[in-house]
Amino acid sequence: MARKTADVALIEIQLIETNVGAGYRARLARNPQEPSANLGEIAVDEYATLLARTTGPSFVHLVLFEDPDVLELRIARLKDVHLLNTTAWLLTLHREGLLPEALELIESINSTRKTPMIPFEKVGLTKKIRSTWLRRSFGG
Repeated sequence: MARKTADVALIEIQLIETNVGAGYRARLARNPQEPSANLGEIAVDEYATLLARTTGPSFVHLVLFEDPDVLELRIARLKDVHLLNTTAWLLTLHREGLLPEALELIESINSTRKTPMIPFEKVGLTKKIRSTWLRRSFGG
């Protein structure tokens, strides 16, 4: 957790281990050549199922992603999930003064891709909360 100034609330970040990830690590230990194609999307979908069953009305989940295929999964249709891609996350950290080298990181990431990633954000909503991340940082 990091605090920029006294008026910025602490953000709790929790990494969720999925059965997909645990199973892959077990298979990888047995076979270092184990393929991992599509496992990220499957893990995110597993997490979406968990969210759909367990979330409360005052909690918005932030899901960071890189592959735009995530936008076709069930998690992209859940109202109480805030989606943010890597580029948007890095831009926000840069704008907030938490990661000065973020622009260079984005350039480095995009130099290895066939098509450059552009910032993407889907705001999460509940009856009590409207999440902000990129838009708050950029005044949108």
